[in-house]
Amino acid sequence: MSTDRRGFILPTTLMVMTLLTVMLTAAFILIAAESRTTDNSLAMGRAHALAQAGLQKYLTLNRGISPGTNMDSTRLSFSAGYADVIGSRLVAPGSGGVALWLVRSTGVLTGSTLTGLTTARRTVAQLALFNPGVLPLRAAFVSANPIIILGTGGPPISGTDACGNSNTRELTIEAGTLTPTGHGIAADYLPTSSAVLDSTHIDWASLLAGDFTPDYTSPSWPIWSGYPIGYAAGNFTLPGGSRVGTLVVQGDLTISANSSWGGILIVGGRVRIPNPTGVAIRGAVISGLNNVITPGSVGLDTLYRSPGSATFQWSSCEAGWAVGALAAMSPLKNGYIDTWASY
Repeated sequence: MSTDRRGFILPTTLMVMTLLTVMLTAAFILIAAESRTTDNSLAMGRAHALAQAGLQKYLTLNRGISPGTNMDSTRLSFSAGYADVIGSRLVAPGSGGVALWLVRSTGVLTGSTLTGLTTARRTVAQLALFNPGVLPLRAAFVSANPIIILGTGGPPISGTDACGNSNTRELTIEAGTLTPTGHGIAADYLPTSSAVLDSTHIDWASLLAGDFTPDYTSPSWPIWSGYPIGYAAGNFTLPGGSRVGTLVVQGDLTISANSSWGGILIVGGRVRIPNPTGVAIRGAVISGLNNVITPGSVGLDTLYRSPGSATFQWSSCEAGWAVGALAAMSPLKNGYIDTWASY
């Protein structure tokens, strides 16, 4: 007896094609999932890098935080995205003036990702100690090198506070190094140049060795805001114009005519004023610090008697704002938290 097997190949072919279609579809799904997973992993890695970059940049910024500040926040932009950084005080400052802060940085990737993916975010955190700016200022002008006063008129240094508070000493200097007599300055004389240097409380040798991070370095001299810190390696000429902040000069400082400065000038060498016209320094000045490295190496500061107000005048406001800008966050050892978002 024979069996009719006609038409058997058609369902077999359909079954094989269906199986191949299912397998091919599954392969595409796996490839898409793999690509999506890889893109997610890359995006999260880049968001993590943004969060770390934001955290590190924040810790180097001058945010103007005071000991009484409880919280601070900012957004830092990068080429691939941005980082939202929030700092919150956990422990108030004790007798030593140091407070414990938690700084959180959320990196957000805004670059290209696969269509339909959510924006990659990653949060890291760092425990940090807030160190307030501290720089005891003994007088309107502290000079560890000799000073010669030229010209006629009133004294070039005044201890009268430009902010209207109580007076401070006008000048601290080594006895016998201020000439000529009759200068009209109420000087605070210390016995030696070393005593004057000790009174500044500045570790000049460590600063020159690199234990110092300025906001700006000359010859770049931007139009800045706030009270930043500038540093000049070698000699520097302060151009005309009005500026504020803290300026550290490794060598000699020459102050040009019509120069106005509010804050603090810290000079390793001497201070020179070739033309006193329009020169007005409000705050505090320290000069001759290179005598720490080589005693007796710094020459004369040349100051001029002024016909009107003093060229150098104590200002508790300007000096205080400049000192406050020296405050900084110091990362606490073993205080980095890489998975803050999971807590």
